[in-house]
Amino acid sequence: MGFLDRLFGRKKEEKMKEKQPEELDLDSSKSMLQKRIDEKFKAFLPEIEKFHSELKSRNESFETTLENLRKAVPAQKVDEQILKIATTSRESFIRKMSEISASVKKEFQQDIDSFSQYYESVKNSIKETNMETVKEYVSLDVAFKKETNDVVDRMKEIKGGVDDFDKKLSKKTENIGYLKKLLGDVKLLEEKIAQKKNVENKIEELKKELEYIEKNKINSEKELEELGKGELWNSYIQLTKDKEAVESEIRKIIEEVVSVFASINRPFKKFAKLVEDDSVNFKNKDLLKRYLESPFDAFVQDINLDVVDSALELAEKMLADKKINIDNLEENLKIISQIKSSRILHNLSRKYNEKIGQREDLKGNIENHEFVRKKKKLQESISNSIRNIDDNKKTLSYQEKSDVEIETEIKNMKENLKNKLKEI
Repeated sequence: MGFLDRLFGRKKEEKMKEKQPEELDLDSSKSMLQKRIDEKFKAFLPEIEKFHSELKSRNESFETTLENLRKAVPAQKVDEQILKIATTSRESFIRKMSEISASVKKEFQQDIDSFSQYYESVKNSIKETNMETVKEYVSLDVAFKKETNDVVDRMKEIKGGVDDFDKKLSKKTENIGYLKKLLGDVKLLEEKIAQKKNVENKIEELKKELEYIEKNKINSEKELEELGKGELWNSYIQLTKDKEAVESEIRKIIEEVVSVFASINRPFKKFAKLVEDDSVNFKNKDLLKRYLESPFDAFVQDINLDVVDSALELAEKMLADKKINIDNLEENLKIISQIKSSRILHNLSRKYNEKIGQREDLKGNIENHEFVRKKKKLQESISNSIRNIDDNKKTLSYQEKSDVEIETEIKNMKENLKNKLKEI
């Protein structure tokens, strides 16, 4: 079995003698790529070590020239002002040039990235120092010409060595960089596969949660159905029937009250007119007027029926004294007298208040009934389940769509990676 066969896990079907589809072995791919990277760096390492050794040697000479410049005295008499400027420039020049030496002395790890960073650091240090020391160089050229030129010459030697190595490093970096990119692509593929696994787990969890919510919904619906058949339901229905019966009695009381006032409508109107014209002194004119407009509303508002009692008393007296001109006087007097003597309005008021109290008690019992509480709780549970099912289905649809998209990405990444691995 060849190397690529091992890498891609190729197998032969002994009976059918047909090749199975190639499956990319990511662990083997990573191992192979890392091995290639290590091999190429190892092969390049002697050249790196040679370059580094030569660079350090040139740097030692460079540092010697810097030290010579630091100790130098003018070869001939120089104007005092010029010497002062040159002396000041020398310190700045040496400090800036020493940055090159410092960058050369830095350590690097035994890998191409670390060395590339080291190399770029030296290269940039030379470039920046060249740009930053032009002014100092001009000042030093008068007082310390030889020593300054020695420094510059040694710096040029370092730069020459760095520039000469540039093409070699670029070629090796490009080659190893490509392998590292492939290694990065393998890791990206692993991350994408892990992402797919995560999405698949979410899909599985969502399906389980949907199943659980749907079961709860079905159970709540069954419980709600059973609730409508049990003792609580019967008790609740009985209360509603009792409430309807009480409300029916209240309606009858209202009809009876309205009927009573309808029977004395004509004399009551005549009496109210006299009150309105101030022919009769009567305290509560507004409520009396209300009795004519809406008898039952006034009846309910009339505390202890004081207003209607007073009105009936005065109306009866005025009828008896013939101060109210009306047909069928005797008959109207008789009706008012019967209303007063029978206390029918007071009895109806008492019954009405009793029935209203009963209705409120029944209403409270109905609203706070265990059946209502359980029904509301089950209905809320069903509504929540419906919302959660809808939300989870939307999320599931999104995750399933993502799963398909990621699967396509993985397939394309695998094919692309397999083709590139075959080429190296």
